[in-house]
Amino acid sequence: YKDSQVALGVILMKLGRYEQAIPYFTKALELDPNCVVSMNNLAISLIIAGRYMQATHLLEDAPKSAAIYNNLGLALKGLHKYEEARQMFEIAIDNEPNCASAYNNLGTVLTLLERHSDCLLYTSDAADDLLCVDLGGRRIIKK
Repeated sequence: YKDSQVALGVILMKLGRYEQAIPYFTKALELDPNCVVSMNNLAISLIIAGRYMQATHLLEDAPKSAAIYNNLGLALKGLHKYEEARQMFEIAIDNEPNCASAYNNLGTVLTLLERHSDCLLYTSDAADDLLCVDLGGRRIIKK
């Protein structure tokens, strides 16, 4: 039953219907409070829906992984807590050095902190790991 809740939530996410996905991931977590996949997908849906505080509370209690730290950083960035977000992205990178999205997100938050030279370093690392990276509306395509 939990798996069908997760599957429905994922389908709704893929359709861009994040608000509608939230109850399915919430139900899946009620059925299995330790389901990291449900926590992470719920957090992503909350972040995209602009519900940053809820995502932060959820992720602060989640078992830690690079994906959880990265998403916690995104939630904190949404709350304009850029320095705390920076720390979460750095922890995500420490946990998973090949996590290109954490490098990209770190570069974005460093720009918001006006640390532009550091931003270039991290977004370059992200571009090395991806074929295509979105850098604040600009696309860098790896050849």
